[in-house]
Amino acid sequence: MIIEIKSKNNELLFPEEGMLTISNQEEMVEFFTNPQIGRVIKFTATEEVPFAFGGSSTTYSSINYKFYYNVEATANNHVKYPDVDGKVVSFKGANNKANLGEEWWINYFNLPDRGFVAPTTSIPPFKRAGTIYGVLGGITSTYFQMSFVNPEGINTTVVGTDHVFE
Repeated sequence: MIIEIKSKNNELLFPEEGMLTISNQEEMVEFFTNPQIGRVIKFTATEEVPFAFGGSSTTYSSINYKFYYNVEATANNHVKYPDVDGKVVSFKGANNKANLGEEWWINYFNLPDRGFVAPTTSIPPFKRAGTIYGVLGGITSTYFQMSFVNPEGINTTVVGTDHVFE
């Protein structure tokens, strides 16, 4: 299906039918073993099985927000899909401003207002429960680049205690 939009302020509905739902590490591995560009995904998480965000850079303007279900991760290789030789799933900070607005990482997910690299042994995953919607927009040599869709459907809460930067 191709959608052509010729006006502004249109409402796009995201029907549940046909949408892929991912709710744990195994389903994440399964999808990214054979990824489909353009596929809309509903990511869900609970306090018992949260998803997590990490960071790719101490440079705020170029950060990729890593996204994963392996909340025990302490290194970049632990958040690659489908395995340690794979790629990192991420929502690029600058690229998602058009979809969620300036500082979406703070407003939607309560993530740090600075660049950071995580997960590491000193900066653990930023765990969340809730629902987000994304679409795989591209694949690079190191990343599965995701874009947020359906901002009205995004709802997350902090699980546990986040790392506090000095």
